[in-house]
Amino acid sequence: MVFSCPKNCSIIFVSLSLFLLIDAQAIHVNFDDDGPADLCPKTRNSTFCFQIIGSFGNDSFMEMMKAAIKSASQLAELAADQARELLIQGKYPALNDQLKSCIGNYTQTNLDLFTMQRDLKAGYYDSLPPEANAVLADAGACDSQFQPPSSEPAEVKKGTQDLLDACSLVLVVSQIVYEPSRVEPDS
Repeated sequence: MVFSCPKNCSIIFVSLSLFLLIDAQAIHVNFDDDGPADLCPKTRNSTFCFQIIGSFGNDSFMEMMKAAIKSASQLAELAADQARELLIQGKYPALNDQLKSCIGNYTQTNLDLFTMQRDLKAGYYDSLPPEANAVLADAGACDSQFQPPSSEPAEVKKGTQDLLDACSLVLVVSQIVYEPSRVEPDS
C-alpha cells in the first residue's frame, strides 16, 4: 500500500504541525537575570512589591503578573469600600461628589484589571503595558478630585496610595511579560 500526497501536502503537514505545536504548548516567561530583587526597585514601593512577589523566587513572570493583578484588584475594591463608607457615614458632606467620583475611578481600575487578567490568560501580551498604564491613571485619578489636596480624607488618600503601589507593580511586571525575548514555549 502506497500513500500518495497532493502537491501541497507538505505545506499542509507543516502548517498543521506548527498549529498543533503552538496550540499544545503553554507560554511562560522565564527568569533570567530579572527577579523580584531587580523588579521591585523599579516600582513606587519596593517593600510592597517584595511582599507580593518576593516569594516567587525563580517562578514564572506570569504567576507574578497574576499575583500583582489580584493584589491591585483587592486594593481597588478596598479603596472603593472605604470611600463608600465615608459617603454613607456622611462624615464629609462637602466632599460627596469627590467621593462618588473616586468610587467610579476605583471601579474603573478594577474593570481595567479584569481586562488585563483576561488578556493575560488569552496570551495578548502586547496589550498588557498600555492597559497597565490605563490602570495606573485610573487609580491615581482620585487624588486630583480634591482641591486643595489637603481636603482629601486620610482614608481615601491612603487607599489611593496603596492602590497606586499595586498598580505600579502591575505596570513593571507587564512590561517584562511583554518583552518578546522573554516569552518562550514550555519544554
